[in-house]
Amino acid sequence: MFFSEAPPLKMWKKSFSFDFHQQGAQLKITFTIADGYYLYKEKMTFTPENAKIADVVLPEGEHYQDDYFGEQ
Repeated sequence: MFFSEAPPLKMWKKSFSFDFHQQGAQLKITFTIADGYYLYKEKMTFTPENAKIADVVLPEGEHYQDDYFGEQ
C-alpha cells in the first residue's frame, strides 16, 4: 500500500476520548477508541496533580498484531 492510498490519520483528540467516574478514593477511566486505532497499555502513564496514585489496574485487553511493534 502506498502512503497516498492510506486513509488520513485523525487528530488524536478525535481518535481517543475518555470519560471518568469517581467514587470515594477510586477513579474509573473509560476510553473510547476510534476504529483502526489502538492504545498500548505498556505505553500508558498516569501523572496526578495534587494526588497520589495507588497501583493502576488495567484490563487484559485484546491482542493485536501490529505491523511495526509486533504482537501486542
